[in-house]
Amino acid sequence: APFFFFFIKESFGRYEWHRNFCDIKFCRLHVSDKQYDLIKTHIQRMHRQKKVYVYNYYSAAMTPLHHRVRIRNAYTCVEFVGDILSMTDIGVKFGDFHSWPGLEKICAPFVVYEGSAQTYPGSKGWRGDDFKEKMPISDGIMATVESFGRLTKRGIEDAYSFCCAKFGV
Repeated sequence: APFFFFFIKESFGRYEWHRNFCDIKFCRLHVSDKQYDLIKTHIQRMHRQKKVYVYNYYSAAMTPLHHRVRIRNAYTCVEFVGDILSMTDIGVKFGDFHSWPGLEKICAPFVVYEGSAQTYPGSKGWRGDDFKEKMPISDGIMATVESFGRLTKRGIEDAYSFCCAKFGV
């Protein structure tokens, strides 16, 4: 289901395709105890409510224009990472448009590993998601349509609420 995304915990199985492994970068940021607790609490809350979150197809479509479409409980992968990094002291602003090249540049001083996912220490033991399970195409299409519908409904609700608040309706 190439367009069906949701909140997940990734394993290294996602970086392998037909016995080929993609290149990865791992970064290690030093954060205060307060920042760590904030980030951990935020991710745990999202994980507990993972069915509430949807992939932000609109932001993904606007990426070439360097624009983020903010919709409640909707993220692209890079938006999620950017918003998590905004809880640290490295200069990433919450809610801004973020790109992978931009975040890579900001995080460059913190890279601790760059190379094949296959040779990363610990990659063999990190499993636990169902990425490689086969999903019937019809199920993938239905899940994608449902997710897109939830995102669109939420976007319309958010726009309506914004307009009502702005114009005192």
